[in-house]
Amino acid sequence: NSKQQTANSKQQTANSKQSNTTLKNKLKNKLKRLLPPCSASVRSYKEDLSQQNSELYDLLISIQNQITDLQSEIRLVSNNIDNRIEHWTWERFLRIKEDIPRKINRLNQTNLSTFNLHQQTFPRFKDINNGKNVYLIAPGSSAAKFNHVKSKNDVYVGVNRSFELPHEMDFMFIQDYSGKTKEYIDKLDKYRVDECTKFYGLTTEFDYETERTIPEKYTKMSNVLRYRTDWAPIDGYFIPQFAYDITTQPLGCFGSITFPALQFIMYTHPKKVYLVGCDCTTDGYAHDKNYKNYLIPEHLIKAYQEFKKFANKYYPDVEIISINPVGLKGIFQDEIR
Repeated sequence: NSKQQTANSKQQTANSKQSNTTLKNKLKNKLKRLLPPCSASVRSYKEDLSQQNSELYDLLISIQNQITDLQSEIRLVSNNIDNRIEHWTWERFLRIKEDIPRKINRLNQTNLSTFNLHQQTFPRFKDINNGKNVYLIAPGSSAAKFNHVKSKNDVYVGVNRSFELPHEMDFMFIQDYSGKTKEYIDKLDKYRVDECTKFYGLTTEFDYETERTIPEKYTKMSNVLRYRTDWAPIDGYFIPQFAYDITTQPLGCFGSITFPALQFIMYTHPKKVYLVGCDCTTDGYAHDKNYKNYLIPEHLIKAYQEFKKFANKYYPDVEIISINPVGLKGIFQDEIR
């Protein structure tokens, strides 16, 4: 019995070894079938990882370049600030401080002069356009498309060279003698002498670096009236503003002849105001599309937004409409013709 048990045990051990060997072989075969796809996946993963590393490296280089550029800009700004600080000496500050009272005194004198001047110029025009439609026609390039047939209820107010357009102006405004005005002012003097009232503005009278004052000799023609804008040579203290009572106040300039004209128009209290050629762009003029003007559109658009507030406050019953607007889209009522 003992021998038989030993033999059985050996046989079981042998059978177990054979079974294990068979299982191992099956596992090996299965692994052989699985290994090729796994290897491919690993290779693909490595390739993707390499590509991502390359992209990250390129991004890092780009960020480093941007940081370098930013550092250069910061150094440039810092140098400009340093230069301004050096330029802004204590002695210069004292000179400006001493100069401010003189400028304020000069401004007070100018305001008194403006009061007397405007009392002669504007009272006769109070509310003269009640119930009428006033067209402010500026020489922007879009004015070339304006082909409105004027009726008895329409009043045309022009600025600068808009009198050269095929429309009969009832009023004309000019004020800057430093630019192209010298080329056409003689022609404007002779334009519709008995039918068109002309306003020749005084602006930057005391800024001798840029002389914009229209000489007095041009006001000798009939129907030419003077007015003054609110420009003042007080750096850091002067803020332009729109004038409600133009018979006593200087007209707000804001860097464009259209704003004094608009304040006059509102003073005449029309039913509607149409803006024509007030493009607020640097894309030339109706009379010459190739000529680049030097307006600052962003500044002008902000000024028009302030004018809208002024008009809504004092003249909420007056409709303001932009015809074929360019830079003024969405500020007033828009009308495409």
